[in-house]
Amino acid sequence: MARIDALLGAVERLGASGMLLASDNNVVLRFPDGDRAARQATGHADLVEMIEEIAPRSVAMALRAGRSGQLEYAAGGTGYDIGVEVLDANSWRVIVMPRRGAGSSGQIPMPVAPAPQPTPAPAPAAGPAAGAGRA
Repeated sequence: MARIDALLGAVERLGASGMLLASDNNVVLRFPDGDRAARQATGHADLVEMIEEIAPRSVAMALRAGRSGQLEYAAGGTGYDIGVEVLDANSWRVIVMPRRGAGSSGQIPMPVAPAPQPTPAPAPAAGPAAGAGRA
């Protein structure tokens, strides 16, 4: 049994429409009336191991190279579409959507990450000007 199977069981048991896993953040279950955060957090290393355990080799290699990817997985008689967004070397965001009914659309609705903001330049150090105070 893959490590992610326990989380997928919760999706099914609770009737969630999906799940969001983000490095070093709480698991979020998606419901039609709104998202609900679980008490369980997923560390980045754990998230990487969970996904690499079920991903085809080509997808796992792409993720390790910093490219986002998608995969399909089945557990407990339910198929899942899984999208992995690689934000940086230490941060992934994973969306899990159960396939119910006629099948998968093949497209995972990935959240859009906010654009990085430029880092402001550091302010000059306060203090006496060079050469000040000399006699």
